[in-house]
Amino acid sequence: MVEYCECCGAKVVKYWHRLNKGLCGAIIKIYSQVGKNPIKISDILTHNQSCNFQKLKYWSLVEKVGDQGKGGQWKLTEDAEAFIKREISLPKKAQTFRGKTVSFSPENVYINEIFEGYQFKEDYLKEAE
Repeated sequence: MVEYCECCGAKVVKYWHRLNKGLCGAIIKIYSQVGKNPIKISDILTHNQSCNFQKLKYWSLVEKVGDQGKGGQWKLTEDAEAFIKREISLPKKAQTFRGKTVSFSPENVYINEIFEGYQFKEDYLKEAE
């Protein structure tokens, strides 16, 4: 049953978001091209990746830089770099309420479990013959 705010009539609902292949692909693409430097995401991401990119803030993987309005620039966080390098795992799902993270699922995942077979450059260079 959907509840509504008595004051403004807005839905009172929490949403679950899954850390998925599209989101992981976006941070991999950004990290491989610009590292943790600020970037206008629409310059290098697909339309779908750009539209969903802000969800990465639920796991503290990105932060907006400068102008906080629509568009602007984003950068990857230290946690994003550690996640890409498989130094840390993250919760598989984040629960949000009105755009803010309120809870995480108990199960954690590494990036290569989501982006199956993903290897950081140093990994596949070690395997080269």
